[in-house]
Amino acid sequence: MTTQSAPPTPERFFNVMQSYVNSAVLRSAIELHLFTAIAQGNNTADKIAAAAKVHPRGARILADHLTILGFLKKDGSTYSLAEDTALFLDENSPAYLGAAAQFLHAKDLRANFDHFADRVRDGGAAHAEENFLAPNHDVWVKFARGMAGLMMMPAQNLARVVLASPNLAAPKPIKVLDISAGHGMFGIAFAQQNPNAQVFGADWPKVLEVAKENATKLGVANRYNLIPGDATKGALGDGYDVVLIPNFLHHLSARENVNFLKRIHQALKPGGVVAILEFAPDDNRITPPACATFAVMMLAGTPEGDAYTVTELKKMLDESGFKDIKSQDLPMGMQRIISATK
Repeated sequence: MTTQSAPPTPERFFNVMQSYVNSAVLRSAIELHLFTAIAQGNNTADKIAAAAKVHPRGARILADHLTILGFLKKDGSTYSLAEDTALFLDENSPAYLGAAAQFLHAKDLRANFDHFADRVRDGGAAHAEENFLAPNHDVWVKFARGMAGLMMMPAQNLARVVLASPNLAAPKPIKVLDISAGHGMFGIAFAQQNPNAQVFGADWPKVLEVAKENATKLGVANRYNLIPGDATKGALGDGYDVVLIPNFLHHLSARENVNFLKRIHQALKPGGVVAILEFAPDDNRITPPACATFAVMMLAGTPEGDAYTVTELKKMLDESGFKDIKSQDLPMGMQRIISATK
């Protein structure tokens, strides 16, 4: 007997073409505090409607669609949170990620995809008004405020990996530079894990205000220093034991990255470590999917940025004068760590 494969269907076409519907549904549920309302016992359409101050019909249809997507479970007329929803979308959870929606759905980011065919034709967002690398772009304040919660665990894990080196272990005093600090969580993690670490966050002035707020909340403000300005051109200081470059190199061209990494090499003391965190796909550029699909974001919003492979990032470090170049997956994360020493 032969086994016949299922006949082709247009389901994938419609699912992808209408994916904006699902993202709008999820964003609306976050804005209406629906998940938190259900976590607090408002588990029917009428109760959800009352808690969220919406129409009962709207609450029912929204909750049913979220159930279809897997965010909710439904038993009769009663709704409950799926396990991952309870962890990440209940505002009372310490792992709450809903605030990230304000960055992920920022108008400027979405607008890039309204003209994505043009980006493909041009090979990127060539003009300053089209890309989000313009100085002091408001999108990065949204990033800093929206992504802090999401980045807290990756930041702690990166710090553990880097500080496992004997010459960096606490309580040894160390000097840490955090490039494109944003919310500040990566540098803050080093300050938390080493009470003698002095951290310097480099980013645009408005963004660093958010980093300083987070450093204050987490009790390390007295060891968190600010370097406002363009990290690719401005003075960064020197004598660093560690330079962190999380989620930054993908914005630049390979040539720009080599030039930038040479500046980082100069800023480090001999034996100092650079730690890069990136959505770095395999050499085939299609796996793992979470890393490989990031290239589309860079095509839409930067002139020459890319999701660089691990091999490409290692080559950039080698050309910049680094040695002992290594890579590993970030524990409990989608990204990869590429580290090297001066």
